[in-house]
Amino acid sequence: MRILLYQARQNKTGGVETFNYNFCKRLRKYYDITFLCDSADPEQFDKISELVPAYIFDDQYFETDLCVYSSAWGIRPEDHIKAKRYIQMVHADFRGIEEHWNFEYKKTPKTKEHIGGGENIAKTFMDKYGYECKVVHYLLDDEVKIKPVLKLITTSRIAKEKGFKRVVKFAKALKASGRKFNWDIWGDGYDEGYVARVEKALRNVPEVSFRGRGDDLYSYVAQADYSVQLSDTEGWAFSIMESLSVGTPVIATAFPNAYEQIKDGKTGHILPFELFETNLQEDYEKIFKLLSKGLPRGKYD
Repeated sequence: MRILLYQARQNKTGGVETFNYNFCKRLRKYYDITFLCDSADPEQFDKISELVPAYIFDDQYFETDLCVYSSAWGIRPEDHIKAKRYIQMVHADFRGIEEHWNFEYKKTPKTKEHIGGGENIAKTFMDKYGYECKVVHYLLDDEVKIKPVLKLITTSRIAKEKGFKRVVKFAKALKASGRKFNWDIWGDGYDEGYVARVEKALRNVPEVSFRGRGDDLYSYVAQADYSVQLSDTEGWAFSIMESLSVGTPVIATAFPNAYEQIKDGKTGHILPFELFETNLQEDYEKIFKLLSKGLPRGKYD
């Protein structure tokens, strides 16, 4: 059976966009599916194009067995689609949509069936418009692979001597490795221009979050897999003391005091300064594999 799935605009993010992607991915094994939209975010359009034939509407004519309108707004080019059945998906609580967007649903002449993703959607739609609406729950992607997420935290003043040039390199290398990670950076700096340059250098690494100055960060540190301190030099680092006191191992550069505070390979990992000079991804990969093994948790002496 041939199915034409139509969307007015395939946006960059959204539940309807997820529905369209999963619909094409799951059902293409059983049906001949074509995706059509009036406009689309290029990345989203490319993703669906890898699954099924996809087109931007430009007055073409289509013939199919089943036409499914995924959007209930914008144009629905019914005069250019010849089908045996026309189904309108109802993705939203239209009572709420009306309140926020002043939206009013208008059925196309050939639409005879309505399908909603949940009981409340169907009920509110029927109450408001009087059309019967069946409930069919959405499909999920059945090929999702769950990967471990490395949780990093840095509690530090943002300054040159604190090694933020290395933070940038380390974060970019982590990103390039394809690993999942979150890196929260708590702190501010006296040199606002330097802070801005560091943030700009990491603007394409959304896994890194600059949280600003914070007090009583023990709870956040305790939830991290590692605390990271890549400084040029440190005295007796409070960030290391605090991390180890709540059982969080530390990743640090090889400044002298790191060897006093950290038992390398037991309560943390001490990284040579040379690692950040070579810029070779394979050198970072050795460290990432080491980190993925983890270290025993518990309050360190």
